[in-house]
Amino acid sequence: MALIMLNSCTKKAGIPIPKPCETSYATDIVPIINSKCSITGCHTSGVLFGDYTNYAELKARADNGKIKLLVLDNATMPIGSSLTGEQMQKIKCWLDNGAQNN
Repeated sequence: MALIMLNSCTKKAGIPIPKPCETSYATDIVPIINSKCSITGCHTSGVLFGDYTNYAELKARADNGKIKLLVLDNATMPIGSSLTGEQMQKIKCWLDNGAQNN
């Protein structure tokens, strides 16, 4: 009986625990925004679609779910280009961690 219990503990202990993702706004997100969103003129200062070069506006859209919906769920943004899987993962991680200005 003790051998069975020990064996089940070993199996549980052998399950890898996934590492939490780490994404930096300055290092990971800003380059994506600059190359995919603001360079096209869609999300720069003074446009109706929102100035994503401004953290506060980007954060507001992250908090209300627009970024997740349009970029990750529907994949309708950015218009005219696409994000790599790595870029999408960085955005997902950033959103999952509260879209911090770090």
